[in-house]
Amino acid sequence: MKPENHCETALLRLQRIVTLASRDDAPITAREAFEQMVEELELAGFGSPELDAELLADTAARH
Repeated sequence: MKPENHCETALLRLQRIVTLASRDDAPITAREAFEQMVEELELAGFGSPELDAELLADTAARH
């Protein structure tokens, strides 16, 4: 298991990305936010999450 401060740092970074992407005048798209979150998880050592086929199709349909 990762040290608590390492997990907290990763969580704070993910929260910032979600907050930024959730704004009405968001400067990034949902897809860009997802890519940034994947990168943050990889850099934090948690590996890369994978979207299931249904979620991936929904995400593609929105763009």
